[in-house]
Amino acid sequence: MLPRTERLGKTAFETAFARSRTFHHPLLQMRVHRRADVEAGENAPAREDDLHRDSGVKSRKTSEGALKKHLRAPVAFSGRAAFVVAKKLGRATVRNRVRRRMREAYRLSAWRGNATLRGLDLIFLAKPPALEARHSDLCAAMDELLERAAREASRRNGRRDAGGDASTRIVKTPEN
Repeated sequence: MLPRTERLGKTAFETAFARSRTFHHPLLQMRVHRRADVEAGENAPAREDDLHRDSGVKSRKTSEGALKKHLRAPVAFSGRAAFVVAKKLGRATVRNRVRRRMREAYRLSAWRGNATLRGLDLIFLAKPPALEARHSDLCAAMDELLERAAREASRRNGRRDAGGDASTRIVKTPEN
């Protein structure tokens, strides 16, 4: 399972789904949404409840008995992801298997920690051929979609920055 900071919550999912750009592949569909907190130049989650205890939140009781949260240094916050399999694709066991395979393909992807994808909410939707696809095919589809999203993000960043270079080359770096 992905760390909580890399998963989309319900409200973030609804926002991302409604305002996203769609990329298609024969096995998967990916919807991409740039978060508002990234537009403002921040590198932290938009809401305090998006943080996870492993990411620097410590709680302790104060003398008044109220729960007080203390934050450590800001978290290196990457993109968040959600994985969706429609009910029409099969029973729960089939849908869960496909969802697990999609999550694993995302986890193994070299694009997962890429700085170009930082601040993006990604929603992956399985298409019917994904049920029968091999793991390597699913990984290739995921990498292709993430590469296209990274290219689009770098192109948009180049237009947004006055002095930015839109022709920046995207380099895949393997995860350690």
